[in-house]
Amino acid sequence: AGKGKAATTDGGKLVQQIVSTPPSAEHALEPSLLAQLKAFARQSHGNVDGVFAALVDALNGASAAARCLAVEACDVLWARSARFRTALTEILPAFVEATVTAIPTTLRPPSTVRQLQHIALRCVGTWTA
Repeated sequence: AGKGKAATTDGGKLVQQIVSTPPSAEHALEPSLLAQLKAFARQSHGNVDGVFAALVDALNGASAAARCLAVEACDVLWARSARFRTALTEILPAFVEATVTAIPTTLRPPSTVRQLQHIALRCVGTWTA
């Protein structure tokens, strides 16, 4: 049980670093952090579960920019992990609500909110194609 908790904590720390790092001009996600996240998730199902939980938290966070980065990370993991795909598919309506349809009016700035909606719709379209 202790190992699962550590995986969740470590995954949460990586996700927190990813969603709090401002995107560069070339990359939405910081490449070295993304590489660490992919390597961490690849180690075990427990790690995938921990990363998934942390990304869901970030998708419901108070920052539009962090939500954008969380969606981008979801997109990367969707392509790499059947376990991640299954987990995200199970909450896909909540994902769409958090990123497209039920965004709080207090989420700022509006241009980033529009970007979030665009990225999320693009991802969902790709995932369900």
